[in-house]
Amino acid sequence: MRPQTKLLTGIALGTALTIASATAQATVRRVDASAPAPGGDGSTWALAYTYLQDAIAASVSGDQIWVKAGTYKPDEGTTGQTPLNRNESFHLVDGVEVYGGFDGTEATLADRAGLFEQTILSGDIDENDGPGPFDNNANNSYHVVRAGAVGAPTVLDGFWITAGNADGPDAFVNDVGGGMFADGADLVVVGCFFVGNRADSNGGGMYDESAILEMVNCAFLGNRAAGRGGGMANALGSTLTLINCIYSGNSGLRGGAVYNEGANTHTTMVNCTLSANHATINGGGIYNLSSNPVLANCILWNNSDAQGTGQSAQIVGGAPDVSYSCIQDADPDDLNVYPGVGNIDDDPQFVDPDGDDDTVGTADDNLRLGAGSPCVDASDNEAVPPSTTTDLDDNPRILDDPAAADTGNPPWADAIVDMGAYERIIDCNDNGIADTEDLADCDGSAWCQDCNGNGVLDECDVDTTDPDGDGLVSQDCQLDGVPDECEIDETSTAPGGPFFCTENCDPECNDNGVPDECDLPGNDCNTNDSPDECDLAEGTSDDCNGNEVPDECDIAAGTSPDGNGNGIPDECEQAFLLDIKPGSCPNPVNVKSKGVVPVAIVGTASHDVSWIVLDSVRLSRADGVGGEVAPHEGPQGPHSVYEDVATPFDGEPCACHEAEGDDILDLSMKFQTEDVVAVLELDQEDGGTLLELVVTGRLNDGTEFQTSDCIQVVPAKNKGNNESATTNADGAWAPAWLGQCGASVVPAGLLGMFVLFGARLVRLRRIRR
Repeated sequence: MRPQTKLLTGIALGTALTIASATAQATVRRVDASAPAPGGDGSTWALAYTYLQDAIAASVSGDQIWVKAGTYKPDEGTTGQTPLNRNESFHLVDGVEVYGGFDGTEATLADRAGLFEQTILSGDIDENDGPGPFDNNANNSYHVVRAGAVGAPTVLDGFWITAGNADGPDAFVNDVGGGMFADGADLVVVGCFFVGNRADSNGGGMYDESAILEMVNCAFLGNRAAGRGGGMANALGSTLTLINCIYSGNSGLRGGAVYNEGANTHTTMVNCTLSANHATINGGGIYNLSSNPVLANCILWNNSDAQGTGQSAQIVGGAPDVSYSCIQDADPDDLNVYPGVGNIDDDPQFVDPDGDDDTVGTADDNLRLGAGSPCVDASDNEAVPPSTTTDLDDNPRILDDPAAADTGNPPWADAIVDMGAYERIIDCNDNGIADTEDLADCDGSAWCQDCNGNGVLDECDVDTTDPDGDGLVSQDCQLDGVPDECEIDETSTAPGGPFFCTENCDPECNDNGVPDECDLPGNDCNTNDSPDECDLAEGTSDDCNGNEVPDECDIAAGTSPDGNGNGIPDECEQAFLLDIKPGSCPNPVNVKSKGVVPVAIVGTASHDVSWIVLDSVRLSRADGVGGEVAPHEGPQGPHSVYEDVATPFDGEPCACHEAEGDDILDLSMKFQTEDVVAVLELDQEDGGTLLELVVTGRLNDGTEFQTSDCIQVVPAKNKGNNESATTNADGAWAPAWLGQCGASVVPAGLLGMFVLFGARLVRLRRIRR
């Protein structure tokens, strides 16, 4: 199954830091709000307690409580709770570990489903809050959770703590810590979210005094204090260690996010992000009263107070020790930064600090670092506790971003930690999980494939927005989420390789590096799902006229005629042939003759000579000398006769063959010899010259044709020694080339037996209109 995208785009739902479980003898008590009241003894999920208060009351040091997703209220239970009593709270028990986020099927703590945002501890005991975050909360619990004199290993892990309203009459008791009040407690809080709590005095989300707290992967969102510390107030000698924590949209009089009071109050914040918190007077981020907190690898940005969002609005008072942190000032990007080693004042470039709802302090705030953030690889590895191996997203805490300069400490490290609660990861599919983890945990599903082995998920390789930022995007012409190079056989040598498909590969017949189906639009004229050039290359279609278009497409488009309907363009079949002086060989033409030169345009089975427009026929020389001669005109136009006088012969232009009929009509026409000699300039030729003549014309559909045959030019009179001719035994003239064929003397009577010069195959071309 594909991992689900985290529902909170700015806050991780889980934590990689699960406190060490109790000894093997520890009792596990299970709680399920959906179980029939009052539930069982918690020994199994089937016998789960219905009320969390009942499980707490039954637990002793060393026990664990597993809480299934659901909503739990502190006034519910069978162990002395008073319904709708605002003084009711979930009182933690010394040494008891309380874990939320189960789905009710787990056998071990490691199996926990991670439903933390759905495991809610709510102070809305009369169930009428809303529609705003603090509307109708007058009857809510003063504190949702209380931790008094408890010691290690007391744990609260994996809960959404909301709707506390500390507006009671007892100063510094019921008017502080709406979400949680820790008084003298020594405990660990992991993966808890304090959301929408308020206090009349200090610590809207949480108030602690004389406490020892370790808080890891926690968030304070949209909490409010009429006094100090909208998110958290720390006082009276408390010692706090805060790691990978978020503060967003909290508000108070002083210290919109955090308020530290007293020289003996020690607050250490490592890799925390404070954004868009507000103080009515001053210290929108952190306000210190005689307290000197330590901050390392943190981001304080866009926190505001009455003076704006300058440096004092981010952190004010005391003598803080701040290092390798991003602290906004009045002029970001200048050289005036908050005092301390490695500090910067450049915009951290959060992905979306107010989320899709455009409201800060809500669950969709995305305070991850965007591409190009100056906070990436810019903090101090040595400030990260050895036990902290992951960030708020449960991704590795220290990762190298190849695209970022390493400006943090130590400079020689292979990877340097980022500022803030989130380590920037390459998460091209935006599922909140590092791509390296997606690839490592891939179960063979399509979503986690890396078919070309380039370390980028296929779905990101083909995303033209280039989410991984490497400047390289694979083509995906089929829009199937798989790079084209992974669908072409690995043996292909086409451009765009190397290719990676080993089985069930897409056809790629034309060797262009693109699957065939992507070549088809506009390149599959016969709609057979194969590119036209592949049809031709594979012989499934013919291209008799060499125009790189399958013949059937030429015909369908009307660019080639198919007069006999046999599926072959007419120009590719045997066309009109020419036989000059039928029955004669070698077609002699005497330059002084007063007669005519008969010409037969030979018809074929596919070409009917009746298609020829008679007055379009012209005779000319193939070498371009001279002009064109029209046929002899009779009373009704060009003299012509349809008769069977020759058989088609496909050979060399001046070859001879036996003349006989083929039962197909030919077109016989006559040309005046005097016109032929004069216009074609035959009187300039030496006797015995072989000369190719051409007949051109037009069909009645506009198609032009051309065909040719040869003649032998005969001079008017043979005088003296003529190298172009010889005489036979009877003194008759004969061409010199006859002797070259093996007969030095040829009887005159045999001349008439020589076969005709062969008619020549020609091609037609369509006149475009």
